[in-house]
Amino acid sequence: MISAATAVDRVFALLVHAAEAHAPCPKNDEICGAIGASSTATAARMLDRLQAEGRIEVQRGNCNRVVTICATGKRTAGTVEELHWRLRDPVKAARAQEPSRATITRDGAAPPMGEPSVPAAGQAVVPCFFCGIRSDIGCRHLAIPA
Repeated sequence: MISAATAVDRVFALLVHAAEAHAPCPKNDEICGAIGASSTATAARMLDRLQAEGRIEVQRGNCNRVVTICATGKRTAGTVEELHWRLRDPVKAARAQEPSRATITRDGAAPPMGEPSVPAAGQAVVPCFFCGIRSDIGCRHLAIPA
């Protein structure tokens, strides 16, 4: 099994090759074949990681995606005419385009978390439905307004 950093680099190379050839973005199963993974969720996480690192931008459609390589500006073939069903709601779209707080940066460090805020008296502090993190210690979905 290859390391996560090597897998990310292989996925990035695959995307660069597709963008330079102006070929369609590889499907999740093609990405899995390139890195030796068995779960297509692994491919999706690799794309999320590359996006969080700022190496690619991803436009997700209903049945396709278009990837732009940030360093060169080259894109994979295709257009996104209809947004993915999860992205049709503006709140969900903004949430889906943000990188996950659990994403590890390229140097292996976790991204910095904000300082915990103190909830107002009587304000309920519950774990977020989406990420399981309480709003007073860093969840960006249920942030307590100041």
